[in-house]
Amino acid sequence: MRSNADLYLTSTEPGSYYAAEDLKSAQFVEEEPLSTNAWVRLQRFRWPGGSEAIVDSRGLLHLRSSDLSVPEMTLTLILGRPLAAWAADGTVCGSSYFTGPEPASGIPVEEFYEQYLRRFISGLID
Repeated sequence: MRSNADLYLTSTEPGSYYAAEDLKSAQFVEEEPLSTNAWVRLQRFRWPGGSEAIVDSRGLLHLRSSDLSVPEMTLTLILGRPLAAWAADGTVCGSSYFTGPEPASGIPVEEFYEQYLRRFISGLID
């Protein structure tokens, strides 16, 4: 059996993926340095409904839904290794390299996908 750290943040249920044509295009808004560290660049993208994605040059993707009931979340952008994700309500999932060995509010990756990411994505196609 694989541990949470061995799972990638993807859905494995048939038919649970969204077709690219269902997702509305996000528009590039701006690039700016992080106010406390000019070497860190933030690129902001916005969907027509107001949801945002911010690509952080440190290898992070920040997601902010226009639906205020969906907490903001951050995902690590890493290749070839399990990633991790955090939600603004304190919930985390994924690799203990990023979350620490025993996070207080850790949940399985599948639950994080259902509770947070699926809700964010649904807001883009409704």
